[in-house]
Amino acid sequence: MKYFYSVLIALILFSCESFAADIHDADSLYVDSIAAVTPYPSKILGKPDGQYATIDQSLPLVDVSFKQYKGGVAQKSVVIMKGGSSILVWGKKDVTVDSSAGQIIFFYFDPVTQFLQQSQETFYIGEGLNNVPVPAGQWEYIEFSLPGAGLGTEGFAKSYMIDAVALLQDTDAFVGVTPSPAHQMAGLQTNYPNPFESMTNANYALEEGGNVQLSIVDISGVEHARVDLGYQDAGAHSEQVMVNDRGMFFLRLFVNGVPYGSPLKIVSQ
Repeated sequence: MKYFYSVLIALILFSCESFAADIHDADSLYVDSIAAVTPYPSKILGKPDGQYATIDQSLPLVDVSFKQYKGGVAQKSVVIMKGGSSILVWGKKDVTVDSSAGQIIFFYFDPVTQFLQQSQETFYIGEGLNNVPVPAGQWEYIEFSLPGAGLGTEGFAKSYMIDAVALLQDTDAFVGVTPSPAHQMAGLQTNYPNPFESMTNANYALEEGGNVQLSIVDISGVEHARVDLGYQDAGAHSEQVMVNDRGMFFLRLFVNGVPYGSPLKIVSQ
């Protein structure tokens, strides 16, 4: 493992325009650094685009980390993944092989003990959008590999295909949405239950009356549901919203077609 860690190569393939003005307020950071046995599967850099990189017997191990701009676009620093955040992995099984799956382990190099620490738990990933909780502690990079590979296990996973990987954090802000001062004390308050199955109650407050819409979007900004509520008076409101898909989403409030307040992170299971 130390060998792979020592050959980490930062590929500066990520545009500053993909981030919010203040990177610390960004809700998501997509993979911006990658290392592996050649060839480098650079296709997983950036947002989901349907371009898959395959982990298989020729490329059984991939290490990825997240980087952010610090002190200008020429300088970047590794983002520490903290417990309570989420890793989103867009992937799929390769149906051309007998068995296909992936696994994730978190790693951190402790400068005090000079030891490479890894998470006690291994996380398995499958088809579609995988929401992987970051375990307690702090971590520098993720190792993607195949369950059972290299152990002589019969029926071990032979491949896994990755579209993109994102780190979800700092969810009080939302990329591209800045509440106006008049809306700071209003907007979405909370939703219940969260996580939820199909249906949740959105609670919000309006300082002035207007035509109200509730929208549910995923981390890529794709809308999965919208509720048109018509004109509503100022004050507190509660409405039911439904999303049939599963995963991590953002609930957004619009008044007269304008984003109102900060979005909420919600989880449909």
